[in-house]
Amino acid sequence: MAILVIFALLGLPAVALLLTHCGRAREGRWGLRELTPTRSGDAPYRDGLLRDRVPLGAPPSARLSGAFLLLWGPFKGVVLAPAGVFYGSALVSDGHALTGLLVTLVGFSGLCLGWCLMSAGPKILRREDLPWLQQLATWSVVHHGAVIVAFAADAAAEPRGAVFAFALGFALLGLAGTGLFVRALGVAAHRDTLIHLRDQA
Repeated sequence: MAILVIFALLGLPAVALLLTHCGRAREGRWGLRELTPTRSGDAPYRDGLLRDRVPLGAPPSARLSGAFLLLWGPFKGVVLAPAGVFYGSALVSDGHALTGLLVTLVGFSGLCLGWCLMSAGPKILRREDLPWLQQLATWSVVHHGAVIVAFAADAAAEPRGAVFAFALGFALLGLAGTGLFVRALGVAAHRDTLIHLRDQA
């Protein structure tokens, strides 16, 4: 519980800072919105419509995804993944070599994934490195699925309901956050298409 409180105290100001300084409309990374046309005047030969455009900021899906990634990434890298590594090592020491190895490998995967997810928070808000972010989302889905498989194998070898429920809950939370991340990537790719079409017009 104390760790969750510490992460909340440190993470929430960081999220607020991220949402304030990343994905702003003036960065012009999320396309343009056309304003209502206005007349330029009534003078002869100068009558016409002015079509002004203003840049758009990051949409709500990208902001929610960026906030989740900034909180979930460090929590996974500092708390969950090391706990998985230590738990897997303990299983190997107790003679459960196969399940222990699976849990340990998943833990090491989480160590790397956590910090990558944290760095993805600002990137999704700025629409940067979208191909890499898509690969990261795939990695996240595979990883959290592997967490469920590894701890299910451990529970099948020796009943540990509380451990499996703990791992399952956080894995499902990670998958839900990854789903939000994938949704934001879809919006970002669609905006990229709109910007490209406007440049051709």
